[in-house]
Amino acid sequence: MRETYGNKEITVEQLQKSLDEYCPKGIPSDKFIEIDGRKLRKGAGMLEGTTVQNFDINKGGATNNCNHTWVWIIE
Repeated sequence: MRETYGNKEITVEQLQKSLDEYCPKGIPSDKFIEIDGRKLRKGAGMLEGTTVQNFDINKGGATNNCNHTWVWIIE
């Protein structure tokens, strides 16, 4: 997702689209992608059960070292 959005704010719809790709129906994807010349599982680092509703809790950080900062912004 970092490659797609960088550090920009994203909408709930954009988050849902990414989760559908990386963690469809809350199950981390087993498909492979290439990042910086390395072949990695697309859903690597995603916690099973992650959805838009619980992304703020399951996004990682201390539990899986993703180090993302997540803040809900509601307009």
